[in-house]
Amino acid sequence: MAAQIDSFKRFSTPTDALSLEELLRRQRELLYWAVIAALVVLAVPVTYLVTREEDKKAPKPPTMHLVVRKPRLTKAFEFDKRQIPKRQMTRQVRAAKPEITRKPQIRRPDLVGKIKTFRFGVETGADLGLEVVQPEVQRVAVKSPKEPEKRISMQEEFLDLDALDIGRYKGLVVQDPADKQNITGFVYLALAWGNDFKPSTQRAIFELVEAINGFTQIRAEVDDHLFLDSRAIFRSPFVYISVDQAFEPTEQEISNLGTYLRQGGFALVEAMSELGRDAATEYTPAEASLRELLKASLGRDARFKVIPNDHPIYHSFYDFDDGPPPQRTQEQLRFGRDFNPEVPFLEGIFLGDRLAVIFTTKEYGRAWEKEFRNEPQLQIGVNLVVFALTQQGSIAQQQIDFYTEQNR
Repeated sequence: MAAQIDSFKRFSTPTDALSLEELLRRQRELLYWAVIAALVVLAVPVTYLVTREEDKKAPKPPTMHLVVRKPRLTKAFEFDKRQIPKRQMTRQVRAAKPEITRKPQIRRPDLVGKIKTFRFGVETGADLGLEVVQPEVQRVAVKSPKEPEKRISMQEEFLDLDALDIGRYKGLVVQDPADKQNITGFVYLALAWGNDFKPSTQRAIFELVEAINGFTQIRAEVDDHLFLDSRAIFRSPFVYISVDQAFEPTEQEISNLGTYLRQGGFALVEAMSELGRDAATEYTPAEASLRELLKASLGRDARFKVIPNDHPIYHSFYDFDDGPPPQRTQEQLRFGRDFNPEVPFLEGIFLGDRLAVIFTTKEYGRAWEKEFRNEPQLQIGVNLVVFALTQQGSIAQQQIDFYTEQNR
């Protein structure tokens, strides 16, 4: 035992007297105090920087100095004077060569029938080697006569219709009572559109306009779309309505159409069969809708009557002694398919003595769209337009009376 104690003392060191736990405890305390001291040291300047107020002076805005320097002339200043020659007014006069015009004229029937003669004349302005004297034309106010068979005489009175084509009027004509085919003027034709329907023959109006320009001396043009519920309808002397399906008119369309017809308007109303089907003798949906539209517009005055063959519509420009031409010619009936029979007459609605509406199922519009074999159908179309423009009480005649009263 004593040997073990001596052996322990022999190998003991001064560090054996140290306590590791006490050493660790003291080191922790020192570390904590060091951290606290560091935080205090850092907090002082941070607090100072945060809380201090500095009076910072705003920087001066940048300034710009403009230096305007006087211009320096490199050359002596002089006026450049130039003499401008006086303007001389000159006029070039070109003499027109005499040109012989050939105008066909149909005379009244005599013992040997109708004879087609030609009238030759020289156009105005031709140089014939004589002294030219410009005649003075005096315009005379024209008043439409009250009798339907007597219209404005082109030989005794003068009216400059081209000067009246300023957009205010949609159709004005002057017809010679001695020669019904001697008629001149202008007209704008358009198809009627509705809220629930559109024209079934939209190209027909273009073909009718070409026929009027080719057959007569009236200058015809295609106008914009004409809607039944618009105010533009009251300026149009001729309204063409073609429908191949049923439709429901609006109250405004019904009211406008009725007022238009009572105030001198003229409407050609065609009930078409549906495309690809034959026209039937019974009412089609389109025909029923159109008849109801006219009845709603005119009320008790919507009485459909057969137009006799001696009515002026068959003799206003061309003569149709046998009444209206058929929809198809005999040659088309012979070589075409088996069509249903068509009604051999036209129906009309008369407001007093004036024919206001022509109602038909002959489908003239589809005949107008064809390229050939449609001359009779185009001719009856020309007759209807001429009649609408020359009928006593029509919009065109009312406009002539109004223009005459304004220029008296």
